[in-house]
Amino acid sequence: SEQEATIYKTVEGMKSLFELMLREQKTIYVMSATGKAMKEMKSYFPQWHAQRVKQKVEAHILFNEELKNKSITAIPLAKIKYLKKEQSSPATVFIFGRYVATLYWEQIPFAIVIQSYPIAKSYKNYFDIIWGSAFC
Repeated sequence: SEQEATIYKTVEGMKSLFELMLREQKTIYVMSATGKAMKEMKSYFPQWHAQRVKQKVEAHILFNEELKNKSITAIPLAKIKYLKKEQSSPATVFIFGRYVATLYWEQIPFAIVIQSYPIAKSYKNYFDIIWGSAFC
């Protein structure tokens, strides 16, 4: 199967990445969600989530602990857990279908996206282990 890596930059680039997630039509697993994308793309995210729900694409999200009880974590068609502080990270990992994306949101957001079934599968195994130790 085809394997490649792509770099996305800027808010427009992030929108392209999130559109790719919807096109893949597979459950989206998220590690170390920081809430930054939602804050920085306020007008985009509600419609993205609405489209995700319409397509019945579920999300399993591990938020960083400091976001517990914040309204930003009220997300439709999603299972939510939290990472302890020592497990939290400023970089967020998304696993969806044959892709793994690592997103780092600074002044200019930046994401590295790997297309590879074996790599996506190994990251998903890693996600499952961390999900098991996370709290609700």
